[in-house]
This record gives sequence, C-alpha cells and structure tokens, in this order.
Amino acid sequence: MRKNRVQAVEVHPLPAPEGPARADGIDEIYTRYIRRRLSEAGLTPQQKVEVLDCLLTYLRSPSGARLPGSTDE
Repeated sequence: MRKNRVQAVEVHPLPAPEGPARADGIDEIYTRYIRRRLSEAGLTPQQKVEVLDCLLTYLRSPSGARLPGSTDE
C-alpha cells in the first residue's frame, strides 16, 4: 500500500439552503476545505485530479450513489 494514497472520499449532502447567498457561502466553505485537504494530503497532481474527478462524478450521480472505495455498508 502506498503512503498518502486516498482510501475513500465521503460527501455529506446538506439540506436545501435558504437562498442563493447562503448557498454561495456554503460552496465557498467546501471549496476551501477541499483545497486545504488536497494540499495537505501530499498527493501528486495526477492523484489530485483523480480525487476531484471522483468527487464530481459522485456529485453528478443520482442521490444515494456510492463512491468507489467507500466502506459503508
């Protein structure tokens, strides 16, 4: 097993926000969080792209879809 390899990505959907301003704030918070986690993970640029591709695939999928490598049952 390689060190610093992403094991799984968890996304917790939020209930519908109360307006566009709040949604923009939530988006900004998640954007900062994802950027920080990727920069701290010690991943190569290619690995970062793979993580983001996986995340985008999940977000675009129907509700309840599982991410590759997720461990929940």
